[in-house]
Amino acid sequence: MPINAATGTSCTINLLPPPPTTTSSSSSTDQIPAQIPCKEYKHETTTDPTTGAIQETVTIESQQACPFEILIDIKPTAYSTLTANSSSRSSKIKPQDYVIHRILDGISAGYQKLSKTKSHRLVHMTKTSSRDKLSFRRFQFAPITLVDPDDYETPNQGSRNPTDTICEDEEVIKSLGTIQVDVIRADLVHRLRKPAKNRAAPAPSTNQMKFSERSKKARLLNTAGLSDTFPSNGPPRPMKWHIKKQDPKPFLQFVFKYKPRAILEDEGTIARDPSQADQINQNIEDDDQDAHETDRKPSLKRIKSEATIANDHQIRQKKKQKIIDLTGADDSD
Repeated sequence: MPINAATGTSCTINLLPPPPTTTSSSSSTDQIPAQIPCKEYKHETTTDPTTGAIQETVTIESQQACPFEILIDIKPTAYSTLTANSSSRSSKIKPQDYVIHRILDGISAGYQKLSKTKSHRLVHMTKTSSRDKLSFRRFQFAPITLVDPDDYETPNQGSRNPTDTICEDEEVIKSLGTIQVDVIRADLVHRLRKPAKNRAAPAPSTNQMKFSERSKKARLLNTAGLSDTFPSNGPPRPMKWHIKKQDPKPFLQFVFKYKPRAILEDEGTIARDPSQADQINQNIEDDDQDAHETDRKPSLKRIKSEATIANDHQIRQKKKQKIIDLTGADDSD
């Protein structure tokens, strides 16, 4: 998992098993299922030129269809540790509240609020909830939907369902293949939950969007977005953490660039499976053999045809009174 050396903060993507098909009790749904950490490659630490945040970037292998979770381990003193002056570090280190912003393929997937009063450091994020907390959508990899743009050129696209049109948002297209986690310093207050107003329809994620098959991102094979909507198991808690204020920009970012295995092999990031390499070589040999046999057939036909003509001539010389019609014969191999 990528770890920020200065603060000890880490973040990782875990693959999860498919959700149960039957409705389970609230106690069982609160349990975290078995996770499989995504294999990570090419870890690098940089500074984001736009936000000034420390950015930890890794490449991971994506999956065609699989729920996943974002697991972050952060200390309440992470911000102070990162920004304190080395000469007076001990006097400035203090706990802070944080807001964790999840961004999937350039689209916001909600926030997680972390209070400095909480003793635990590990935070499992597997879903995003609606404003009224009555429904939720899971984080999920899904096969990318590619279409021919000629089939979607209509004069009145503005009246169509957004999921029935090709995505033309340049920011989303540019961000395909990325899962980003922003850590933002904030001040939180604990107070009564207010009833949610104007519940909006769930916004489509890249899992529900269509993309041009001519796009360079078509090789990604899948997207990282949200699942369909599921009803929540119970009413929301009466109290919640509200954001009193927060910094305009994150101070720490984790970026996961996901790619299918085929691309990682082509790039040389991971070694190709030896069994697959042997099969590829065998297919090449078979193709070469087929090509050789194809090249030999015309010469074989010519030789056989010449022999047949000579033989027919001898027969006619010996038995001119009997003529055999060979015009309908098949002299091919």
